[in-house]
Amino acid sequence: MRRTTPLISRNMDQARLAMRRLYRDFIRLCPRISFVYDIPFTSQQTRWKITNEFRKSADVTEPSVVDYLVDRGRADYIETVSIYKTKAHMWKQLDVDAVSNYRLPLPHLEKLGLARGSEHKGQDLGDILLGLGPTPAGNVNIRTTG
Repeated sequence: MRRTTPLISRNMDQARLAMRRLYRDFIRLCPRISFVYDIPFTSQQTRWKITNEFRKSADVTEPSVVDYLVDRGRADYIETVSIYKTKAHMWKQLDVDAVSNYRLPLPHLEKLGLARGSEHKGQDLGDILLGLGPTPAGNVNIRTTG
């Protein structure tokens, strides 16, 4: 007789393992989701949204509930891989407004002082890189050779 894996995890460790496998599969699928469904998000933004969806269920401690969530997630994964979903389904599932408002950190801009709340707000990037000071509103820097 052939041995099969149980539908319900025996303990929380087995349930967490199944959840981690599903999470890893979804994270690996992010570049394909963006390409196949023609979504104007980067893979990083898609990963961010998927991670947030998994974190919503982080406080679940009952193995049978985790198994149920993993089963539903696995079905969703199969539908996504098999391209059974339409573009509208993916846009709704990824919640376009929430993802498009997410800004990725740009450390090289922070080093230049161009991050949000910087004193260079409204200044031309070329002037900042050349080391020219901030210009008064409405005035233009005039570069003279001399």
